[in-house]
Amino acid sequence: MLETFKSFSTVVVTWLSILLTVWFAYYTFRYQSTTSVKKEQLYKVYLPMFTLMEPFLYKETKDVGIHQLNNLLSKLNKICESHYELVDPRIISYIRKINRSIRHSDYDEVEVNRMYKRLCSKIDYGFESTRKRLGLPVRNVYYKLDENQYEDKLDLAHYLFLITWKGLIFILIMLFLTNWIINIA
Repeated sequence: MLETFKSFSTVVVTWLSILLTVWFAYYTFRYQSTTSVKKEQLYKVYLPMFTLMEPFLYKETKDVGIHQLNNLLSKLNKICESHYELVDPRIISYIRKINRSIRHSDYDEVEVNRMYKRLCSKIDYGFESTRKRLGLPVRNVYYKLDENQYEDKLDLAHYLFLITWKGLIFILIMLFLTNWIINIA
């Protein structure tokens, strides 16, 4: 019986080692192949888009101005045409929708503003996520709050929560420990 258990455990350990080796090799290969694409995306698409958009990120379209908005959309469209395969299709879609909308003299400013903020969000997310995957520094919560780079009040609340969650957890732990000590005594 002991011999059977030893041979069974040897087989399990052997197969587990093989599976872990295959998984590690696959993960390493996949990581290396996606890293080169992510670098290309960052430097050819998201960095140029973000540097172009950052002064106007999440602003109201009336504050940006229709002339400046047309100029931004034209430049973004050139980046999309040059590197179409690297751009998130939703970014292309928002650029086209905004362009179609503002061509009409009676466009709905609220709808254009909503689409513009979604475009900002997609560019912001693409920029931050590729930087993060490449191990580059990302803009922290304080920077986004200082520069008013949040889409709406829900995002603002989310950023404020990110700043304070560690303090809240510390307070909760202290309250729990205090309650526990009082109950023991």
